[in-house]
Amino acid sequence: MTILIKKLIDSLFVKNDPSPLPGFSPAKYIQNNGSFFLQNIFHEKEPGRIVNQFGNVLQVFTTNEFTTGTTPPTHKRGINSAELIKEKSRWFIMSFTRNEAGKEQPITPSYLNK
Repeated sequence: MTILIKKLIDSLFVKNDPSPLPGFSPAKYIQNNGSFFLQNIFHEKEPGRIVNQFGNVLQVFTTNEFTTGTTPPTHKRGINSAELIKEKSRWFIMSFTRNEAGKEQPITPSYLNK
């Protein structure tokens, strides 16, 4: 059942998706961003995490912030959302989304570990 759902999601949202948010592979990420990480310092930390699980479905909100060693330095915060499904004793990532924080959309204390 899980494999059928993943195949359906892949066919609907990756191959035929005309939206400006197409999926990409780890190899494509490295191709697009590898040189940046080789030339710049990158420091990341996770000040908060919320995990919800129901059976074989897991959803994680992870608050993160990072700083780059560029000139001038870049500092950003945001929340990553990962959805996973367990199949045959292994967790598979079904989706991963990032939403940047900012003045109009700050990270509220409920997403930060106390």
